[in-house]
Parts: sequence; structure tokens; C-alpha cells
Amino acid sequence: MERERVEVMDLYLAAYCLVRGCAIEEIRYIPTGKASSCSLVIGGERTVLRGAMEAFFASTAEVNLLEFRHAYNRVNTAMHQAKRSHEAAVKNGASHG
Repeated sequence: MERERVEVMDLYLAAYCLVRGCAIEEIRYIPTGKASSCSLVIGGERTVLRGAMEAFFASTAEVNLLEFRHAYNRVNTAMHQAKRSHEAAVKNGASHG
């Protein structure tokens, strides 16, 4: 079983990959001026991850809606936590400097 990782910014794609059996392996904070964003590194077995991405982009993806909702909530929560953690680290660093 060969594992693969892909970096995505699309929350729906990330949630779909989670439903298909992949996992969030890393969240990367991306400063964008006054706002901020995050990308997610999704990892999983190569054929599962590639199959999920192909189905998603071909508009043939099908899911159990409740499972997808839970996966989307996990992705969204993880991104917001990463942003809050980064903002807190910046604030704490700025207050000590």
C-alpha cells in the first residue's frame, strides 16, 4: 500500500477525501495580507486518494450526506483552530517583543 499526500484549499474536496478514508495530515497557515487562509495536506492510500480526487473533479462523487457533513465540520474546525493558534502565537510574540 503506497501512501500519497496532496495539498488542497477546497474544503469540500478535503471533506470528500475524508469520507473516502483519507486523513488531514497537516494544516499550513497562509498569510494573505490582512486576511489569512489555510491549506490542508490530505494523505491516504494512493489509489483511494487519486480515485477521490478524480471523482470529485469529474462531478461523479457520491456520499452519505450525514457522513459528509461530519467530515466538512471536522475540516472547517481544524482550519479555524489553525488560524486561531497562529493568531495567538503572533499576538504572544508581538507582546513580548
